[in-house]
Amino acid sequence: MAWLSQDGTSVSTRSLPGRRSAVKILGLGQGCYDEPVRMSFGVLPLLPLLLLGPGCRKDAAPSGPASSGAAPAAPAAPAAPSAPVAPAAPSRTATRKQARDLPLLVIPPHQPNTLLGGELGLDHVGVAVRDLEAARQSYQRLGFGSPSAGKLPNGIQNLNYYFRDTTYLETMSAWDDKKAAWLAGFTRHHEGAYFLALCVYSAEETAGFLAHRGFETLPPRPGTIEVQGAATPSAPMWKTLFFKRSPFPPGSFFFIAYARPVRQSLFDRLNARSIRRQYFSHPNTAIGIRAVWMAVKSAEAAASTFRSIGLPPGRAVQLDALGARGRLIAAGIGSVLLLEPSDPRGKLAAFLAARGEGLVGLSIRVRHLDLARLRIEKNTGRTLGPAPAVFGTGLLLPPELTHGAWMELSE
Repeated sequence: MAWLSQDGTSVSTRSLPGRRSAVKILGLGQGCYDEPVRMSFGVLPLLPLLLLGPGCRKDAAPSGPASSGAAPAAPAAPAAPSAPVAPAAPSRTATRKQARDLPLLVIPPHQPNTLLGGELGLDHVGVAVRDLEAARQSYQRLGFGSPSAGKLPNGIQNLNYYFRDTTYLETMSAWDDKKAAWLAGFTRHHEGAYFLALCVYSAEETAGFLAHRGFETLPPRPGTIEVQGAATPSAPMWKTLFFKRSPFPPGSFFFIAYARPVRQSLFDRLNARSIRRQYFSHPNTAIGIRAVWMAVKSAEAAASTFRSIGLPPGRAVQLDALGARGRLIAAGIGSVLLLEPSDPRGKLAAFLAARGEGLVGLSIRVRHLDLARLRIEKNTGRTLGPAPAVFGTGLLLPPELTHGAWMELSE
């Protein structure tokens, strides 16, 4: 039995007597760690925002027998900007201004007979790391704000970074190598981007849409939260959907459908200025995940497969820094970038040789690229001049700064 503690950040397998806000997490699949189960954890850190309200703490340490006891610290207070000739970190005022000036979010209308059903598509990306605390410090140096922490009974602990456009970045590691054997096995050899979740309107509708196109899926798996002592069980809050035999690289992506009241609650909170400032603003001015990069042997062959499931290909892309070329695939508010080697001695070719096909990086949208660059250069001691990237001019962060994933920042 898994319980979420009152601060909304820690999950353990013990009960928490006397905690009126304790809740039980259902749908984690204890004792069975196949692909659908192991991917279902990503939604959990949204609980502090959706259930317990804006007053819950975001900096509590994961609890449980394997906890390191280290709490995710808030980023150090940035210095005020100075003259252009003297690089400085962005000011706290600039960070708060981004939370204040962004337009209101509105849930898009239902669009039946489509893969996404009118939902936003790109939802979150999982980055597998060996040392979660080291990753927190690295992402803090890159200007990402204090994450939400979770420790789950399936052997996984995570730190999530939420963005204003509803997307989020999940860093994760195994606290129990046996329960999370898939994750421990991956991080023994690699770190980096591992999976992508696409948000759809209805898991059942998406399953039907895919079946009509010849793709089998496993039954949708519901997940919910029960308040301790509640008289009646809670209704499902989300469902996850997986291919029965995925036509894509193993573990690369799955679908998630949030219950409509849960989705509306998230949008309401995102549109509240105080909550945006507390939970969704970042010193590097990041506002969302723009694209997820997938390394493949043939970009055109992969694009054809995406087209067959209802996601159309877009423009061609050349990424010389990785010795790669490819094509963007529209995925709601974001894109999947398919990359194939253009240089047999380039970085993408080396990635494919070491890991095979899979996720290799991501693009983050920021409001102020210069402010992001100044902060990162100050914190890392590196010079990161703007350079041509996927979305115009941007910053390209190498995997050694992000724990294994290439990362582009662009406006």
